Amino acid sequence: MVVKRSGIGNGEIMKRIATHILMIVAAGILSIGCASNHLNEVKLPREFHFKVAVNPCTKAVQEDDILMHPADVPFGVWSLEEGGSIYLDNEKVICAGEDNWVPLVNRIWDADVDEMNFLAYSPYGRACYDKERGICFQSYDIEEDYDLMYSHPLLHQKKDSSQEIIHISLDRALALVKLRVRVAVPDYVRIVVKNVCIDGIMGKGDFHSLPEPEWSNLSDGRSICFFEGHEDLSGDIMLACEDLYMLPQVSDLRVNLLCDIISGEYVLRDQVLSQDFYVSWKPGRISSYIVKIDGNLDIAVDKDKE
Repeated sequence: MVVKRSGIGNGEIMKRIATHILMIVAAGILSIGCASNHLNEVKLPREFHFKVAVNPCTKAVQEDDILMHPADVPFGVWSLEEGGSIYLDNEKVICAGEDNWVPLVNRIWDADVDEMNFLAYSPYGRACYDKERGICFQSYDIEEDYDLMYSHPLLHQKKDSSQEIIHISLDRALALVKLRVRVAVPDYVRIVVKNVCIDGIMGKGDFHSLPEPEWSNLSDGRSICFFEGHEDLSGDIMLACEDLYMLPQVSDLRVNLLCDIISGEYVLRDQVLSQDFYVSWKPGRISSYIVKIDGNLDIAVDKDKE
């Protein structure tokens, strides 16, 4: 009997085996690629990192450069999930390096929370949060001498954003008040200013940031001194008083200057020159005034437009 040999030679068999192996390897690579794509779709938690800047007080609509928040002053943060439930609850945030602020106690943005809104304030520990009124400073007294700051709501911050740092912008809740004193008297008259005070300034109040920043329940009118010393204003010398942060308010106040008035050998000591004036101080705004003393020793208070 004659046995016929197969038409497939050894070379063809090796070729088919190699092709089969390549198909298995390709299928494995494809499987790994699909698995990798699937892993990329998995929601992962992330840490909280903040960058914070301060909007300085502005005059009229003039905007100044952004200032960095003091590194040694912690600030507070609330964050709210889409449904309104609080996630970060008055979290204390500290500086961990240049332009990097983190919660004092490490907190993680959970994988199943896609989006949050943020509100912040400074300094830490001085505010509370109300869902209708936002950041609230209650029963604040200017003697506390804090530079109160708050943020407007930072809305719809997404966990999976390519921007990993949450940028917080703080506005000042107080008003900055500036006073300067100049004289327009004859050359033979010298005026030495000993103090400059404003009477009737409300020193206590409550603040809320929403729906608009506003101070309320203002009380405890008092006299605030902007200068104490001994300044001779003869000639063209102008006295620049200390710039002070005050509670925003709309009211009639009185400026008082305690002066020595000198003419030759004659000296009138501890003369009080006074004038009433109207103020409308706004949160985060500068109000500047020039107090002018004329030759009749009358004074006027004008808004400084310089």
